[in-house]
Amino acid sequence: MRILVTGGAGFIASHLVDRLVDIAAVTVYDNLTSGRKEFVEHHLNRSGFQFIEADLLELDNLKEAMKGCHVVFHLATKPDTRAGIKDT
Repeated sequence: MRILVTGGAGFIASHLVDRLVDIAAVTVYDNLTSGRKEFVEHHLNRSGFQFIEADLLELDNLKEAMKGCHVVFHLATKPDTRAGIKDT
């Protein structure tokens, strides 16, 4: 099974990733705007783990990352909601 975690380098999502890597192959998809690679870097050499630094708005990258995934945990978000409202 392959699982995609958007925003996977964030504080909460990285704790989810810590659990998921024991039961499945995991792809973390994060633009590191507010997430920190340090939260998941201890998994980088783990078989079945993949880290993709990209934005959710890059649809081609996102579609490629989702290929072969059975489950998606969508935890990516803009930390500044005022900016998010303005941008949408």
